Amino acid sequence: MRLALFGVVSTVLTIYTLINAYIQRGQFFSTCIYISHSNASILVLFSMAIYVFIVVCKIIQKIFFGPLRAIEIEHLYERSWYAVTELCLALTVFRGEFSAKFALLLTVLIIMKIFHWLMQDRIDFMEQGINQSWLFHIRICSVIIILLLLDTILLTWTLDYTLKFGISMVIVLGFEYTILWSNALTGLLKYILHSIDLRRENPWENKSMYIFYIDLVREFFVLVCYVIFFAVIVHRYGLPLHLIRDLYVTFRSFIQHCRDLIHYKKATRNMNERYPNATLEDLTENDNICIICREEMTIQEDNNSSDVPKKLRCGHIFHLRCLKSWLERQQSCPTW
Repeated sequence: MRLALFGVVSTVLTIYTLINAYIQRGQFFSTCIYISHSNASILVLFSMAIYVFIVVCKIIQKIFFGPLRAIEIEHLYERSWYAVTELCLALTVFRGEFSAKFALLLTVLIIMKIFHWLMQDRIDFMEQGINQSWLFHIRICSVIIILLLLDTILLTWTLDYTLKFGISMVIVLGFEYTILWSNALTGLLKYILHSIDLRRENPWENKSMYIFYIDLVREFFVLVCYVIFFAVIVHRYGLPLHLIRDLYVTFRSFIQHCRDLIHYKKATRNMNERYPNATLEDLTENDNICIICREEMTIQEDNNSSDVPKKLRCGHIFHLRCLKSWLERQQSCPTW
């Protein structure tokens, strides 16, 4: 409703501005000059351009994503405010180079970020194990391919521009599109893994570890990009205070993932020997329902089966596969 009202007001003001300017000047060329020198006219045309841009983005969203879920809208608001704030802080470093051209390029960057966020949310939604329609797969595949192509084109342009004209505000765009390119590639790999898992009859136990390694490699790549970008900005413009927090958060996240990987390897090493099989008495005395998968646990003839119930030192019992998947996320008993 608010967008429609904004569109009506912008359209009426734009028509009035164009007609009024033409009546006063009488010629097309003179009218253009008059509008370009009028701050009020430029403001009206700029608001109209914003409305058209929003409408085009909504059409693209309807085509490739359809209706958005409530959680996706919430994520968009949260991430958009953060992204705009970060870009505004970055502009303080390049305030002497800012122009209308770069304002347009930054607007395109924000739109690209929005579609990358939507793509990530849709791919994460696949992890719930819900079989999606063929239209969903066509849409998400199209989005991933288009975003990868656009990221590559824009990244190539920023590199070419920097090599020709030297370090400038374009380096910010190059850094951002490098991160977006890694996000799109990560999304493609995760989509492939989720698609394979959805077509399997039995749950794919190793999928979560593959996703963990993909995220780990991506975070290392992003960390390297941050370090390089930080070094270039310090050398060229001075210390960018707004980047210190992002660099620290990225570094801490990467270190935490490395620690989780080490702890997981230790916790899952020789699980058959470290954790004894639960006996029939153990299952009888305790609830024989695995609280992770909510399925009944039974004694297995094959001790190497992934469904064999394992008893922890604390006395709680879980399926071997469930315990392994839990340890990928937490290195403590699920009941604690």
